Amino acid sequence: MSGDGWPDDVRLSDIEPRFVCRGCGKRGADVRLGPSLASPKTFTASCTCAIRTSQRKEPSMVGPTDYDSIARHYAAKIDDRPWNALYERPATLALLPDVNGKDVLDAGCGHGWYADWLARKGARIVAVDRSREMVTLARERLGERARVIHGDVSNLREFLASESFDIILSSLVLHYLEDLSKTFLEWARLLRPRGTLVFSTHHPLHEKRIADPGYLCAELIEEDWDWLDEKMRYYQRPLRDLTEPLSAANFLIERISEPTPSDTLKSRDPQVYKQLSRVPAFIFVRARKAE
Repeated sequence: MSGDGWPDDVRLSDIEPRFVCRGCGKRGADVRLGPSLASPKTFTASCTCAIRTSQRKEPSMVGPTDYDSIARHYAAKIDDRPWNALYERPATLALLPDVNGKDVLDAGCGHGWYADWLARKGARIVAVDRSREMVTLARERLGERARVIHGDVSNLREFLASESFDIILSSLVLHYLEDLSKTFLEWARLLRPRGTLVFSTHHPLHEKRIADPGYLCAELIEEDWDWLDEKMRYYQRPLRDLTEPLSAANFLIERISEPTPSDTLKSRDPQVYKQLSRVPAFIFVRARKAE
């Protein structure tokens, strides 16, 4: 027997169907086999998606976009942008329970639009962002109506006690985070039993990546966002990379929403309406922490 348990006379054709690519889930003929560098009797498997990815000339990326450099430019445009004002925000708010008198964490608060809305609806707010510039903007907007913290939404033990919140809201944040398991576990710590989590993030479907590298391949990508005149970097991932760590963190998914754009958006920007009617830009989830 070889070191990995295969018989010495094994043929690649015999074991090929048992190999699965960890990146995208493909198996069998879609997976290329070759001898391991560690031993001539062991094998490694690499999917064609990984091979194609490695052959592409990727941009030099050290991580997701740092918002400090674009915070004020972003904040000046986002509130009036139809994608957000008439699509993402109404869909996110529609998933929220009554917030009056509730303790709410705005996880990834940006310049404070959601925290402002929550405060006006009677919630007690703690808002967190890892961008110092965004924290400054949020504090300017909110004044004494909310506690605004500069910190990592995936690790708030330094600032916040366990079971401090009834609701956690996170708008368009998760695609900038690499380890969602860590994030969801932290949010489960912060929520009270049966507490509510509502989040939006980039939709798993990305037209340009369906064929190459493939829907199931998760990776950091870079895109030109014309409305900001910036190259933005974020993690594109399949739906399972949201739902599996969410379930593992003891959350029960109550709703997954892919809203139809509104008539108001159609009147404001017919081209965006047409685009979002064909392919959703974001996905919206409401989950509850199990008792």
